[in-house]
Amino acid sequence: MRIFRIVLGSIVGYVLSAATSIAWFVMTRHLPTDPATVQYIAATALAGIVLSLVCGYIAAYIARTWVGAAGVTALLLIVSIWTIVEAHQAAQGASLWSPYISIAFMAPAAILGGLARVERRSRMLH
Repeated sequence: MRIFRIVLGSIVGYVLSAATSIAWFVMTRHLPTDPATVQYIAATALAGIVLSLVCGYIAAYIARTWVGAAGVTALLLIVSIWTIVEAHQAAQGASLWSPYISIAFMAPAAILGGLARVERRSRMLH
């Protein structure tokens, strides 16, 4: 049952992360592969960090361990690296700032969100 909760937490956390990322780009009417200003990249990174913290927290809540957040992080890293590789292979000149932000900021934020959940839970139990 424990492994099921970890897998479920990882999947739910990642789906929420993907959904919020898609919503961000739809609301701002900007494709993640389009070139962007420094201000837009900074706003996207800030929104991504906050949302990844929440997604990691939710994943850890479902999994009842920070490992659920680690699953979200692993999925974020895999998809981001895959995006970079695909863009290089296609050589379409796509801007890669979005997956780099995911790797550098969103993946660690998901782990921190999971650790925050574990810390809060341990304080509640003591």
